[in-house]
This record gives sequence, C-alpha cells and structure tokens, in this order.
Amino acid sequence: MIPRMSEQAWSLCGVEFALELQPDVFQPTSTSAILAEALEIKPGEVVIDLGCGSGFFSILAAKRGASKVYAVDIMPEAARLTRRNAQRNGVASRIEVFAGSLFEPLPGVRADLVVDDVSGVSEEAARATPWYPRAIPSGGPDGAESTVAMLKAAADHLLPHGRLVFPVLSLANEQRILETAQRLFADLRLRAQRLFPIPQTLQEALKRMKEQLSSGALRLIQRGSRLCWQLRIFEARLTSERSG
Repeated sequence: MIPRMSEQAWSLCGVEFALELQPDVFQPTSTSAILAEALEIKPGEVVIDLGCGSGFFSILAAKRGASKVYAVDIMPEAARLTRRNAQRNGVASRIEVFAGSLFEPLPGVRADLVVDDVSGVSEEAARATPWYPRAIPSGGPDGAESTVAMLKAAADHLLPHGRLVFPVLSLANEQRILETAQRLFADLRLRAQRLFPIPQTLQEALKRMKEQLSSGALRLIQRGSRLCWQLRIFEARLTSERSG
C-alpha cells in the first residue's frame, strides 16, 4: 500500500519552505519548531542533521545559508522523503542524505553544527502519543538510549568550537542524558524551555507507568489543573566560550 501523503508549510527564522509528509516517517512537531528557533546558522557552515525525518532541519539549514548539510535517518523511507523534499525546495545540491544510525554513515565528517532530533521519548510513552506510529523507533525503555549514544559519538564529528543542539524531554530519563552531556562537554547551555499539556491518550498510559515516574525516569509538572511535560533545548560545545 502506498503511504498517504500530505503537505505542510512553515515560515521560520526568516525563511519559508514546504514539505511533503507521510505517516510512516516522523513528522515535525512543536519540539521541532522550538528547536529550529534556537538554532544559529551562519552562512557557509557545515551542518549534520540527525534523525532528519522529512528533511525539516536539513532544508531549513540550507535555506539559511549552510554550504553543506549531511542528513541521516535510520529509516530508509525517511531518507527517500528528505531527498524528495530537498529537490522540491531547490536545495538538493547542498544536502547529502544517508540511511543509517546516528553518525555511522559519516566517518570522518566534522561539522560546525550538529542538530539532533532523534527520538527522546520512552517506548511506552511514545506509543501512547500521535507522534510515534509503530514503524518509527522510540528512545528505548527510558527514552534516553538514542540521545546518550549520540552524545558519546558527537565529539568526533564537531569542528573546533562547533556546537551541538539537542532537545531533552521530561518524557525520558533527563538525568541520564544531562549527566552524560555534562561529562562530555565543557560548555552546556539551556537555550529554550516550554511546558506542554499531556495529551489525553498519554494520560491514560501514564497511569500504568508508576515505576518510571517514581524512579525519575519520567517527570511531569502540575500547572493548576493541568498536567504537563517539559521540553528543554540545550546547546553543547567541547570548549567553553567563556574561557576563550
């Protein structure tokens, strides 16, 4: 069966673009838009887009002046869709797309900016949301596996004074992620944060996830009568700008 296609347009960071979307490839979310607003992309920079999905960050980076973008997704369907969207947005000559896990298809490649949008939601929580259809990989039992693996490999793919921008969701083991980042990077900064109401479908699932909540693997925030999850966007550098 041919996946049902749809289209969505964005106006972000001074550029406009439209993407073809399909249900079996991860689609841009509110997290993606907030992460995009936190990005600083300088003309001529080299960018690596991990978990490229439909090509959202790759196309945004190219339209904002990146000279080269390496787009990677573990799903071959996502790689094909990113190529189509790069072509339709007129930036295919600057975007090279790979199907593979994290940095594995990019031996020896170093970038000024790495944008990470791989799954950061625990398996049980992911399947209770509309964001992760069954075909799309989750972040593992505690939601931290993909992000921790990415952090451990990122240093080998950053240029001197390069930067890594990544989201941390309270629907994953935040402590494990941030302890890893603090150990590996000299400079870790919070760039943005926001609270989102818990979807009704997820509220039902959370009733079955008491152990994860009590252990701190998941964190929820009460705001008045509403139960929320928190998104935080971090930027990491190998060397501290403050020290030189």
